[in-house]
Amino acid sequence: MAKTVSGSVLFQPFRAIGYVIDSNPFALQALGTEHFVIVSIGKSFQMYNCAKLTLTFMSPQLPRKIRAVASHKQLVFTAIGAQIVAWKRVSTVRTYNGHDAAVHLMLPIGDLLISVAEDNVMHAFMIDSGDIFSTITFPSNFPVSCVMHPSTYLNKIVVGSNQG
Repeated sequence: MAKTVSGSVLFQPFRAIGYVIDSNPFALQALGTEHFVIVSIGKSFQMYNCAKLTLTFMSPQLPRKIRAVASHKQLVFTAIGAQIVAWKRVSTVRTYNGHDAAVHLMLPIGDLLISVAEDNVMHAFMIDSGDIFSTITFPSNFPVSCVMHPSTYLNKIVVGSNQG
């Protein structure tokens, strides 16, 4: 017996990604003409192909919960406690150390990876070497809640706080 369809199937959901990710913001990655979304799911992360909404790969289980994800070119960065791990697909490429508290924000910009920890210390790591390029310590009455790079500003970032 044929199934009759009432209404348009144009707006029917294909896959609900929101059911399989945690509260961390996702990261977008463009490789050639393909686009991917990277999401954290507890102690691992997944990469989905945006055109097909298919799972491209899933990382191995990590020792602790992922606190933030970011991407730059072919690398995916995960913040695990005070440590940042760089991945190329599912292989660890590099580890960035230098924070004393858990990292909760990351922003790759040019050759630098900007990271902010819960103790309000911002490090700028050299992506290629893992060395700390610069460090800024914010006062405790300015809890950093956002870091962004406006596209029209050369070599500048904007730091936001819960205060506004």
